[in-house]
Amino acid sequence: MILNRKLHLQEILSISYIFLIGLGIVLDVLYYKILGINILDYSSITDVLLSPIKLLLHEFKFTIAVIVFLILGYIYVERAQHYFEKYKDNKNIQMWFDFRLDKSKPQKYNSSRNVMFLVFLISGILIGFRFGSASKIKRRIASNSLKTNTVIEFNDGVKWTLL
Repeated sequence: MILNRKLHLQEILSISYIFLIGLGIVLDVLYYKILGINILDYSSITDVLLSPIKLLLHEFKFTIAVIVFLILGYIYVERAQHYFEKYKDNKNIQMWFDFRLDKSKPQKYNSSRNVMFLVFLISGILIGFRFGSASKIKRRIASNSLKTNTVIEFNDGVKWTLL
């Protein structure tokens, strides 16, 4: 299984990119579905391939949230290893960290659970941000309080106002 061996940098980057593509698609579908638009009908392959970049750069809050939680997650994983080694004989601490209490088998620290925790944490945060921003835009559209500030003027004199 892929989680039972140490991954190389290329594998980590590839898996991360695929995860970000999937997350970007889910976030776009969620956002536009709330607004009543089926975005998959209007998407191209470049939209899908660039979704990780768009996901991280769309709003500065997304990027800050991802960076902060990756740093906190890294600190958590490092501290969990430290506490595992320091308190491996204390049964109360073992229950807190969900260590095996069976001493007959050798114990090994497994960080795959922590990695999955971080994946779900970051995904949840980003889905929450996207859901909240879509709900806010939908309310503003419904109440006609959404102000536009971008106008595209074509050569033939036609003007489009963008949201």
